[in-house]
Amino acid sequence: MHLHFCYIFVILLLTTYPVFSANCRLKDQVSIVLPKTKLQCFRLLNGTHQTGCQSEKNGNSGTVIDVESFELFMTQLEFFKSII
Repeated sequence: MHLHFCYIFVILLLTTYPVFSANCRLKDQVSIVLPKTKLQCFRLLNGTHQTGCQSEKNGNSGTVIDVESFELFMTQLEFFKSII
């Protein structure tokens, strides 16, 4: 009887764990903040067979900016216009 209870408990634990562990936002699961380094050649691993640089050595890839409002977007746009 005790062994039967243990099997039920383990099955219950294995079936409910994914439900309770998936409570964070999808954005937090698929995006990361890249550290500020001088290394401009990078590849984010996505579970495929590809390795190595995704961009050229001098960094020809773009930047993804997550903006929360139109005002913040305009501020970022003006900043990038001033440095180009």
